[in-house]
Amino acid sequence: MGTRSAHDVVESNGVGEFLVSLREFSLFLTRTIELAQQDGFVSNNDLMVLISLRLDGPRRPYQLAKAAGLSSGGVALLLDRLQESGWTRRRRGVLEDGRAVVVELTELGDAAVERTAMATTAAFAAARPLLERLGDLLALLGHDVPREARHPSDGLATLRRTVEAGHLLTAAIARVTGSYDAAGNVFHVLWLANGRGGTRPVSLADATGLSSAGIADLLDRLETGGLVVRSSGAQPDGRAVVVRATSQGRRVLDAAILDAGPVLGCVARALFPA
Repeated sequence: MGTRSAHDVVESNGVGEFLVSLREFSLFLTRTIELAQQDGFVSNNDLMVLISLRLDGPRRPYQLAKAAGLSSGGVALLLDRLQESGWTRRRRGVLEDGRAVVVELTELGDAAVERTAMATTAAFAAARPLLERLGDLLALLGHDVPREARHPSDGLATLRRTVEAGHLLTAAIARVTGSYDAAGNVFHVLWLANGRGGTRPVSLADATGLSSAGIADLLDRLETGGLVVRSSGAQPDGRAVVVRATSQGRRVLDAAILDAGPVLGCVARALFPA
């Protein structure tokens, strides 16, 4: 393999920084909403379905499956749970034929989404530096993002677009990371483990939002696959574990960056529509 040019290195680093920054932004939104939300949503998919119903009105189950990235069986279970919680109801619709089942929000569900909207608006205000960084990175990579687009006022719609952008990138890099983790954490872990001096498991858990057991399980899989190594660090106690990317891990990083590059234009339009 030939030596990469300085431009290639800068572009590769830019794509990597963007992937990690978008992940950080998504986690920040998730944590903010979870803290403000008192309704006990089981997953982000619950929230995406409720937001779709709020923004788009009554929907057919297959439309909600597409919005949440679920199978027909998966969305059926989700809709059962939402209906049991009193947030949605099913009824016979007239969207295409009188036999079609449509799903709509109840008053309770609408109130839950309204609380999420308020939390999201506050989160975007607090996340301005992150949004500016995402815009700057996209601009560095040749995707123009007007300054006014970096400060959205439509909280729920922007939240949905952020999730969609994350899905686009996760799908793009799944070819090389999906066998280790379907949630998109592998790139983030390898990126941090490839930094100077490596990183600590506790730092990886905080960065990815995984529990200590969850990050340990992921590191087990990555180490078995030859992508990372764990060793005792140079901390004062001499027992602290340090995680470092291997040469194979760096090749996976490079391959993921190559796969992500072509979809950044779509991601930019999803995240910051003109």
